[in-house]
Amino acid sequence: MDAIPSSPAQIYRNMLILEESLRNQYIEMKTRRLKYTLFCAGLILWTGYFYYGVFIWYSIYTYVHLFHQLCLTIGVVTSLLYYLSGMYSKTMVYPRKFLSNTNKGIRQFNMRLVVTESSATALIVRPSIRFLRVALFKFWYLKLVMLPKAFNTEFREGWELYRQEYWEKENERRAARASGRVLCACIASG
Repeated sequence: MDAIPSSPAQIYRNMLILEESLRNQYIEMKTRRLKYTLFCAGLILWTGYFYYGVFIWYSIYTYVHLFHQLCLTIGVVTSLLYYLSGMYSKTMVYPRKFLSNTNKGIRQFNMRLVVTESSATALIVRPSIRFLRVALFKFWYLKLVMLPKAFNTEFREGWELYRQEYWEKENERRAARASGRVLCACIASG
């Protein structure tokens, strides 16, 4: 019965695969946005520093002034190319709109993607700005939620139970694999 495509177990499995895929895309978008935010901040600092060196603090040495002009030109041209080539919208705008675009796409399936943030995220991740891939995977949790108008309560509860059981087994498997690595490392070093 579980092998036919319309059985609840197969549907839950496919939804779990979809949820994991969307979670990976979300993490990728967040890390991409962080990386290019740092790039833009560095570019602004670069351009601002050399603007100061060219127009405000004018050097009496010709070569230093020419170097500042060259670096300012490089900063301005890089900024223009970054924006005009469409990289700004690809790296900064689209990641910000990922959830809304995704929810528009899966609305036809009567589902919604919801970000839940644990209290550990608010205490640990935000103040220290540790938005690395590992930190995002551990603390930002995306859930695929079924809208109640299209699915009955039994089916929704079955989905939540299936997802919970899957993650319990997955966490046990990861813990066993991690303890196996530690054991192997102890044996190798001993």
